[in-house]
Amino acid sequence: VVREIHAKKTMALFRAAVRSAAILCGASTIDLGRLTRFSEHFGLVFQIRDDIQDQFAESGGDTPHSLPKLIGVPRAKQELVREAGLCRDALGIYGNNAEILLGILDHLVGDV
Repeated sequence: VVREIHAKKTMALFRAAVRSAAILCGASTIDLGRLTRFSEHFGLVFQIRDDIQDQFAESGGDTPHSLPKLIGVPRAKQELVREAGLCRDALGIYGNNAEILLGILDHLVGDV
């Protein structure tokens, strides 16, 4: 259920942004597929990180539909790291050409 919620909001936003940029830059079908996979996993990384931070906020987060609330922060962090690895896998073929996207990912994952 949580993944479906994230797929319809956070993943969709990142997918639209990345795919739009890729299409405008003339990405091939193969590259578009790789970037789409990256963006979907990145959307989950972003949402999980946000939900983890909400757990430690003074308000304790405002939604019962978050991964940390359902499976606990330690397991949510493991899922975040797993999703970040899938992001890296999707872009691995690009080497240094993916440096900016992977830098953003690394910043987001931080010290989890």
